[in-house]
Amino acid sequence: MKATALLFITALLVLVACQSAPTATPAPTNAPLPTNTLLPTATPTLTNTPTATATPTATPTATATPKPTIEGMKDVTYPDSKLLAGVIRPYAKAIGLDSEKVQVSYKQFKDYQSNPFVVGISQDGTPLVIASQSKDGKWEWSEATPGKMADKKGVKVGISYGYVHVPGVIETSKQFNLNFVSYDLFWRNTEPEPGKITFSYRYAESEKQVSRSVEANQDIIGGPLIMWETYPEWFINLVRNTAVPIAERQEKARQAVKAYIVSVMSHFKGRINKWVVVNEFHPLSGGLHPDALQEILGDYREYAFQVAREVDPDATLIYSNGSNHNLKTGWGLKDKEFIGQLKSKGYKVAWGVQLHLFASNVPPKEELVELFTSAGVPVFVLEHDLDIRDIRPDSQKFKTPEEMTKERFRVQAQIEADVLRAVIESGVCNHYIFWSLGDKYSWKEENPKYSWYSPDADATLFTDDIQPKPNYYAVMRVLLERLAK
Repeated sequence: MKATALLFITALLVLVACQSAPTATPAPTNAPLPTNTLLPTATPTLTNTPTATATPTATPTATATPKPTIEGMKDVTYPDSKLLAGVIRPYAKAIGLDSEKVQVSYKQFKDYQSNPFVVGISQDGTPLVIASQSKDGKWEWSEATPGKMADKKGVKVGISYGYVHVPGVIETSKQFNLNFVSYDLFWRNTEPEPGKITFSYRYAESEKQVSRSVEANQDIIGGPLIMWETYPEWFINLVRNTAVPIAERQEKARQAVKAYIVSVMSHFKGRINKWVVVNEFHPLSGGLHPDALQEILGDYREYAFQVAREVDPDATLIYSNGSNHNLKTGWGLKDKEFIGQLKSKGYKVAWGVQLHLFASNVPPKEELVELFTSAGVPVFVLEHDLDIRDIRPDSQKFKTPEEMTKERFRVQAQIEADVLRAVIESGVCNHYIFWSLGDKYSWKEENPKYSWYSPDADATLFTDDIQPKPNYYAVMRVLLERLAK
């Protein structure tokens, strides 16, 4: 970290370009007219008289006064005032502060590859703008985002927005450097009819979503390839058709699984190299949910991984589950056992932890670190959100609904920061996905018929109208904090 320069935002608005006084240029003079010339043997004739040609006057050029550089940072000028004002506005709104009271200081850091960069930081440590050097050495300012801060740390922080196609979602998703293409790749959406693979079906536009991510230079995770609730109707009917001998149904089930995995992974090979192969496998004996494939094949997990490895031996293959963020309860221990089996057989495997949390029941930091480091493989946080329905501020202290919401969001941001610190500290998790974009579009708020529904869940990084919440900025603070260490 080098010199720090403190600047109030209002100071940026007084920069005035100056012009140097132009030097007077003498007016052009007319050339003398030629005299009439007598030809020797002919009647004298007058030659054409050329007109005077004016020499063009040079237009004086204005020399702009160089922008002031930040003290102690060679060649780094202050960011454009319009850029800074545009970034401060949503930040100030999110934390409940007057924009004019936001103070910005500038600090220089080095990324994980030792490249220098400069950050404009608010008084609470939030990165607002970031400057990096282009290939020609010029410093360029832009808005600080979770994706840009994660890039500097050498990690991936992403979003999964699925079928939420409302104004602002796609553009907002580009603020991250990782995308989890999930709903769009459900089996029922990519093969609605047997043998007819499609990557554009109803609201599932996997091809478009992947193309947008490639264009935005985002890393991509795809899947789940196999999950109990994503089977097409035709597949369920096939395996449950008791009129067909069970051996025949088993073979057809294997063929269908293989054809689907091969088709999807082959189509996106070179663009997606991280796949959730199996998600939420739970033995039927537990009675948690039906699973048509498990009914006919039993434990199909390794078969699915085997097919996926044959398609792309270099791909990272992820085994994911819900409620597996605790080694004492849930699926954590069972997941570790299966992952250990895959690892012993040479699979390039990673563990997917969903990390759906309630603010009233967040595991301590030490437990999260132990959980992540215990698996012995890379860990991917695939579906993180933080449900705050149980945060009820003191009504005597916080009188209005606005004050209550502000306090709830403040507590949420604090918890969010603690969780992310634990994950980064584990040293084994470099991929962190936030689940859904916009509170009212979250799975926690989409349908009152579900037991997990609550209009007060407010579990994402963004408000109902896709504006950043305090926990969005908390994520960036933690990423910058880790870079400073």
